[in-house]
Amino acid sequence: MEGRIKKGENLIYAATMEFAWDELKRELKDSIIDIESKELRLINSSKPFKGVLRENEYKTTIEIKENTITAKAHFQMLLPFVESLTEFKLPLNFKNWR
Repeated sequence: MEGRIKKGENLIYAATMEFAWDELKRELKDSIIDIESKELRLINSSKPFKGVLRENEYKTTIEIKENTITAKAHFQMLLPFVESLTEFKLPLNFKNWR
């Protein structure tokens, strides 16, 4: 969520990556000490996702087998839209920014 969006690109944010990473940090405790990836360093320090969902609104799982770690997070919410969504054929402009 703290990352930058390049001009002309769209971005959809979902907190599942941060929830899965947070579960991984809890499982490995203090084992994560040197992160080379700039993106993972950003996720590792991320805080805005906390409190986005209540504990009963998402599920995380961790599986560790030999040299492979599988971290999963998912949530399912029904969004109560009063009207159907409209599909736009052209990009939306925000304050003349594209």
